[in-house]
Amino acid sequence: VPQRLGCLLPDGLGRVIALALGREGADVTVNYNASAGPAADVVRALETLGRRAAALKADVAREDDVRALMDATLARFGRLDILVNNAGVMARGAFLDVPIKDYEAMFAVNVTGTMLCTRYALPGMIEAPHDMLISDDHHDYYRGKSLPIFPVESGGKAE
Repeated sequence: VPQRLGCLLPDGLGRVIALALGREGADVTVNYNASAGPAADVVRALETLGRRAAALKADVAREDDVRALMDATLARFGRLDILVNNAGVMARGAFLDVPIKDYEAMFAVNVTGTMLCTRYALPGMIEAPHDMLISDDHHDYYRGKSLPIFPVESGGKAE
């Protein structure tokens, strides 16, 4: 089992994935943007399993934040073997009633965030013996030395 994981949100499916990987022996970086509490809860749960874990604040739609997130993960754990892109927001309401700014925010997180996290994680992962990219909310999976997925298109598709 790979030893590191990054870019994982602490709520819902992100929590489930983080704890499952922790049970399998992975150390975990938990990313949060707005609420540190759930991230700290996941870190405590992982530490109870005997894993090393860190909660790091970053807005995945901002390049500087993502770069800092990946740098901090590498500084703390030495490598990144698994990236889980599970950040996502959804504008709700009738198409014509949802303000454009809500669609822009959705695009920034769902598409730009997926692209940025992948872009900054992938160089080190290509060199790793166990590299994996998971965009769980878009069903894109990567393993190996090439990238046969399209994170920009996948991050924006409706399901």
